[in-house]
Amino acid sequence: MVALGEIELVLSNGHILTAANISEIESMTRQNHDYINFRCIRQPHGYNYALLKVLFMALVGRDLSQQLDNPSTIPTLIEAAKKVAGRAARMETKIFGGISQFGIQIIDSAQGMELRNKMTVLKGLCDKLGNFNTKAKLKNLPEEWTSDAIKQRLDSIKDLDRLEKLFLRLEDYRERINYIDQAMNYAEPELAQKMRLMKNKLPDVLMSTDPSKGVAFLRDVDEVKDQYAHWYLDEYKRCHINEEQKQRKDRILASNAATISHIVCDAPFVQSTRYDEWKQDMDRLQPADPSVTLDAIKRVPYRGFNPLEVTGSLPDLNQLDENIKDIYDGYVHDFHNTLDDPAIKETIKMLEPEDKSIVERFQEGTLQLDSMYAPKLKGILSTLFSGITPVEITKSDLTHLFSRAMTPEEAKAAFCQLVDSSSRGKNHPRIIMTF
Repeated sequence: MVALGEIELVLSNGHILTAANISEIESMTRQNHDYINFRCIRQPHGYNYALLKVLFMALVGRDLSQQLDNPSTIPTLIEAAKKVAGRAARMETKIFGGISQFGIQIIDSAQGMELRNKMTVLKGLCDKLGNFNTKAKLKNLPEEWTSDAIKQRLDSIKDLDRLEKLFLRLEDYRERINYIDQAMNYAEPELAQKMRLMKNKLPDVLMSTDPSKGVAFLRDVDEVKDQYAHWYLDEYKRCHINEEQKQRKDRILASNAATISHIVCDAPFVQSTRYDEWKQDMDRLQPADPSVTLDAIKRVPYRGFNPLEVTGSLPDLNQLDENIKDIYDGYVHDFHNTLDDPAIKETIKMLEPEDKSIVERFQEGTLQLDSMYAPKLKGILSTLFSGITPVEITKSDLTHLFSRAMTPEEAKAAFCQLVDSSSRGKNHPRIIMTF
């Protein structure tokens, strides 16, 4: 009868056994074995309709406190409480320590702790309400559950709703804010500052209950994205060459002047500085990627190009064409000057006939510094420039060496010893016989 809510037992110690706490009888019978003592029985309390109305309105959204005879009413209340308890439990973990997103603190740690405590209390209340799942048990709600106290606790559902909406907005804004975050690294200073100020407004927008603020914020973000994309594309085009310019660049690189300059620039008797600078300027002339379009930049703000790293304008192709011709002429002049050096002239006669012929024809102007002969001339002159030391073996040296009879092996060994001793300590020795 107690379980059905028809009576209440007043125990000998003053404790009251009701439908709400009937489960306590199990521990009582374990302690007292076969029976328990009670002082009297009494009429159960009635429903606290004011409290039930608060519970139904907060959890279900409508007042069903006068419909308790309907079999679906109480399960509806208990199921709603269970859902709110689950939501509050999930939010507890999300707001621990506050909320920070995109490098901005949206809710600080103190506010986060306060809201987390509210979620803990709300979860505990809803979990406990699940125990009052019959009409009889609802008549015995805890005495400390006053309408005002429970209403205050259930008001935290508004905070729960607001926090859930905040996280939904964060997901809605995530793509745009991530774009702004990345674009700031490549935007010109004024535009980057505009993005920074816009991002700093995010906490106020997210915490606002005015939907128009969010709409206005997203509109402003889209406008600054569009502004950035147009600026970035203009800078990209300014710092890259088009297809026509690329073809002109390729023709210059394939020219005789550029080809030969590249071959001979590292020879020990020429200066490579001008060619190195020219090559750096040519390397700056990179063709534009056709996939870098306005729409592509609006999707991803960085397209393999940082406008902030570029200084000045692109080199002029006409000037680069003239420069490489001057550089080539300079190298031809350096080759002739090297061959006119008295120290080099003395060693030319010791070259192999083929190499000597190439050098003499170049000096006479019948052979040009072109792709066929440039590598060969570079090698010959590099050897001459690095120093050739003539080693003279005279007729008297040979007469003295072969003044006695020798076997072929002994004669070969003696001659090798003469060559070794004569050339020892010499830099790039060349043997010359003088008679």
